[in-house]
Amino acid sequence: MKNDKLLSKLINDLNERAKESKCLYEIQNLLNDPKNSFDDVCYNMVTILPMGWQFPEICKAQLIFKNKMYQVEEFEETAWYQESPIIINGKTIGQINVFYTEERPLADIGPFLKEEVDLIQTIGKQFELYALHQQLKIIFDNTANLKKSPENEWRLILDLLRRTDPNLAVRISRKMINFLCLSGVKEAESLLENFNVPENMDNEHNCPYQLADDIDSMTLICEVFKVAEDNLNENEILSNIYKWIKQESSVFMSSILNNDASGMDELISALEKYHFLSEQGLELSQLREKSFRVALIRRFMSDQGDFIDIAKQHLKVSSFYD
Repeated sequence: MKNDKLLSKLINDLNERAKESKCLYEIQNLLNDPKNSFDDVCYNMVTILPMGWQFPEICKAQLIFKNKMYQVEEFEETAWYQESPIIINGKTIGQINVFYTEERPLADIGPFLKEEVDLIQTIGKQFELYALHQQLKIIFDNTANLKKSPENEWRLILDLLRRTDPNLAVRISRKMINFLCLSGVKEAESLLENFNVPENMDNEHNCPYQLADDIDSMTLICEVFKVAEDNLNENEILSNIYKWIKQESSVFMSSILNNDASGMDELISALEKYHFLSEQGLELSQLREKSFRVALIRRFMSDQGDFIDIAKQHLKVSSFYD
């Protein structure tokens, strides 16, 4: 009798893992199909998600992204749910919710299995990567098109950033201030006071930029680029903005590698994201690429200085993904 129960539990567990694997497979196919629009992906996700849960017949999913809600028509919120935030560039911009419409026996976390917690978090990370790629694709596509225009390219790019990713626009503005100060532009020095950052900030600093409490970000961005316009030519401004947009795409990697509390799953996820973005044109400065190499060697191989000095001469960031 005891063996029968153990066998029954093993079979049930295997069936649940099979459902979770099929759900992940379907989600990956959905995200990887270039023919799907962003809205198509979101609507299809909420129909696919329930198949991975223990009780799919009473399971309903919901996806919220930038204040837009995706759900099936018969969706209803209940007290039995789990959620996973959608975080891009350090900002929570949505979440994935899974609800049971009827009460079920207690499991690991409420009525949900611990594997289902891992499942919704994994799918959340996959969607973050997809959404980030879509965001960058819009910016890069627009930038590529604008580069063919004879004038005002950088103004249009900046306007696009302010509308689609204001936090990135602020960070690009901060890099422009650094560039102008290093170029000897005196007017730029007074603008530094509007950022709550150390005086020795350099172009590769990875801490988040914060504005002084009484400063409007859109006004500051305009002031920064007015100074840039007065002191640089169109090509200098455009090429720097384009370069910095690509560099900023690697900020997520810095935050993971430089945090000793980051777990192995977070490191692997960051490497996967880096590999994906590299294929989309992500560029690293020499200094940042070197810092990534050293951090990866320290986290995955050894923290001994002599070993790191030798290994960094033979390894690249991509070596840790391959």
